[in-house]
Amino acid sequence: MKQLCIGLALAAGMTTTALAAADPLTAPIHQFIDAFDKGDTKTAAGAYAVGGVTIIDEVPPHLWQGPKGFESWAADLMKDAKAHGDTNAGVTLGNVARQEVTGSRAYVVF
Repeated sequence: MKQLCIGLALAAGMTTTALAAADPLTAPIHQFIDAFDKGDTKTAAGAYAVGGVTIIDEVPPHLWQGPKGFESWAADLMKDAKAHGDTNAGVTLGNVARQEVTGSRAYVVF
């Protein structure tokens, strides 16, 4: 599978989990990444608030929303990967380039 590079340069000796615990804004992102890389979609989906998600991605149909948005995206992503012979899915995070917080919502760019 194509690797999604959202990138994060980890400090030497620090795990993703340790970084997530240190920054509550990015903790659910790291929870998602860690679970997704292990193939644990239930835990990955649990990283998001009740009510669902909005996901935009390069695979068709390109947009998923709502309470089942994550599950639908994951199924379409796997279908696309199989059709293209992609294997070994993984996500790499870079440094946080921008973060905006308004009330209980946040926008984070890696």
